[in-house]
Amino acid sequence: MFTSLFKLFLQIILLRKGPQDLPYSRNLLMLLLFCVISLRLLALFIPAENIAIVPAADRMLFVLASMLVGIGGVYVLLRLFHYSARGVQTITAMLGVTLLFYAIGQILTIMFTVMGGGSGLNTPIVMVILIWSLVVDAHILRQALSISLIIAGMLAYSFFLAELALMNYFGLIGS
Repeated sequence: MFTSLFKLFLQIILLRKGPQDLPYSRNLLMLLLFCVISLRLLALFIPAENIAIVPAADRMLFVLASMLVGIGGVYVLLRLFHYSARGVQTITAMLGVTLLFYAIGQILTIMFTVMGGGSGLNTPIVMVILIWSLVVDAHILRQALSISLIIAGMLAYSFFLAELALMNYFGLIGS
């Protein structure tokens, strides 16, 4: 079952499938939500210079706030477009691809760390992953909301900017 789900999420990342191809499963949605929240919390508690001064409570609030904005925003959009029945599959798709992108990013980070000093390549690859994740989010939103790719891309970018604003608000970026 997990291999078929992995293949489905991979097909979504490659823009060959959409959220409508996922099973309608609230249990899968909750499992993915738990995994994404856990990984994001874990990542924020790994020692690093830039977040060492941010209190633990603020880090946890950031994760919860960003999940609320992301999932709540998608749900509100689905309601506005009268597609709320697509909510479970759409949010499942977004959480699943988030996990895959996170895994890809972590694997590449480990590879660059093991190779030693490959940080010069790390930034362009992270940017490519970020841009591709925005394209995939736009692809998912386009299919879920039955809108043009340009409008979906602007919505995906808006969610990204909201995430950056939350990171700044909670002191995770900026000065």
